[in-house]
Amino acid sequence: MTNKEEIEILSTQIKWEPIASDGGMTEQMYLSSDKELTALKQYLGAELPDDYV
Repeated sequence: MTNKEEIEILSTQIKWEPIASDGGMTEQMYLSSDKELTALKQYLGAELPDDYV
């Protein structure tokens, strides 16, 4: 699989929520599964910030 194909697949899995202006929290926070977080860290080749995880 090419990088472009991987990016297209990952992009379809992004779940966007509007950000509230009073602190950056959404009314319904999206929770990633451990599997999704691991895949993202492997793809990026980096750890994610604690406040993201």
